[in-house]
Amino acid sequence: MKTAKTRIAGAAVVSLVVATLAACGSGATATGGSTPGPAGSPSSATSTGSGGSGAAASLVTKYSAASKPAAIAAIKKMPDLKGKTVWWIPISNSVPIISATGNGLQAALAKVGATMKTCDGNFLPTAISTCMSNAASQGAAAVVTGFYDYAMVPVAFQNLVSHKIPTLVFSENPSGGATDGPYLAFQKDEGMVDLRADLPADWAIADGGQNTTILSLRMTDSSATLQMEPTVKAEVQKNCPACGFDETDIATASIDKASSAISAELVKDPHIKYIVVPLDTDLPQVLSGVAAAGRTGSVKIVAVGGSTSGLQAVKSGQLGADVSNDPAFMGWSAADGLFRLMAGEPVQQVGTGTMKMFTQQNVQNLSLTTAAFNTSDWYDGDAWMQQFLTAWGVK
Repeated sequence: MKTAKTRIAGAAVVSLVVATLAACGSGATATGGSTPGPAGSPSSATSTGSGGSGAAASLVTKYSAASKPAAIAAIKKMPDLKGKTVWWIPISNSVPIISATGNGLQAALAKVGATMKTCDGNFLPTAISTCMSNAASQGAAAVVTGFYDYAMVPVAFQNLVSHKIPTLVFSENPSGGATDGPYLAFQKDEGMVDLRADLPADWAIADGGQNTTILSLRMTDSSATLQMEPTVKAEVQKNCPACGFDETDIATASIDKASSAISAELVKDPHIKYIVVPLDTDLPQVLSGVAAAGRTGSVKIVAVGGSTSGLQAVKSGQLGADVSNDPAFMGWSAADGLFRLMAGEPVQQVGTGTMKMFTQQNVQNLSLTTAAFNTSDWYDGDAWMQQFLTAWGVK
């Protein structure tokens, strides 16, 4: 395994998970590697190979269909939210998967008679704090925050708690010394984050074979995003110990610098054949960096995010594969977490249910439109909704 090489693309001031985010064709391979096959399908050399690359190919095959959610336990005493307003305060509603998660939350709240008010954090801690303050002063029944650490705005979180407003910190682990309490809970997503990191690495291994070299982009925005890159590295070490691994840092606040950082890494290490991108909406910057290094056509890109543009890029061949979880499922999971907090019960993790890897093979017959993105059609349907409704005692 090559020693990881890190370059700082800029300091982060905000966090962004998911969401969380290409060049096509096959060309010269890394020393000792096999020639990559068509974008979206593991090469024949590794699909039937032995050892780690065979394990990677098996995972790619497994998640080419959406995974199924774990069983959802019944809530013993559902809170009464009829006619009440829940505030949704995401890091930024401009990110497609975050906006769609909010849509899922709104649909779930409607099932129990509640309404939702969105206050956009706009990637700014000051804006997030203002949203939280307004929620407290305007008598929110509850608050769900999305995709940023407690430690970013601890005073604003504590203000909500002091007003005894149930506050769910969605898709984040505890930070800043905070722990679960009567009015605050963290809905962890460790399994989902790990799988979002594992699958892109496995696709690159399955497609490129042993001895290929992978460049992983590490998003420095939050504890959740920082968790992804070490997981990518560990998956490469496990399933392809002979593969090379490089890394470079990027940040949402300085995404304009990502292109030059990627280009520098590709020039420094001509063996790099795959780039793992934590957010498919960053694809334009990645493509620019690949082009600047003169590597268009010899580097493949695999991303996370499941956006409409990301899946369109998979279909066209610009992106080798894209990994995501159904955002509607995440929104319903957030509602479930909030209900459990308000009921005084332990909050279940988001889980890995509905995780799917999109490749050229399985996107061909999908309607790749914004309207379809806001449904569960890409993820093999919404049968999981009934599990939530049953758990909530809703008919």
